[in-house]
Amino acid sequence: MEQEITTAEESLLREIDGRRRYPVVCFELRSSQEPALRSVALRNVHMETGRETMEEVKTRAALLQSLEEKGYIRLRYGLFVTVASDYAIYPASSLFAMLRELVEEGKQREGFLFDAAGINRGRAELTEAGRAILIEKG
Repeated sequence: MEQEITTAEESLLREIDGRRRYPVVCFELRSSQEPALRSVALRNVHMETGRETMEEVKTRAALLQSLEEKGYIRLRYGLFVTVASDYAIYPASSLFAMLRELVEEGKQREGFLFDAAGINRGRAELTEAGRAILIEKG
């Protein structure tokens, strides 16, 4: 059953469709003492410049999440092969710098396990339903 999409969702679907690859990342807190211990600080991040505000990133992340829930895109993380240039802006972004600062502050507290900021690379891909709704919408 086809679900309605907003103008903003349709615009984002067209943006994803128009790209060869559409990188997304999760900003994570990690522990060098417990490698399996990770906490997602910011999910479904896509940036164009690295200077986006938190509000801009969260708005786009919410759209990505909604499109995935509706079955129009698939968000895949933990990719074995990625194109490094697709992800170069993320570690240099102002938001990732804020996460690194948070980690540094946390290191000053006894028992704080998250001593590293990390990036989990992923990508957004249109599903068949996503392609179909774009064709339908013209």
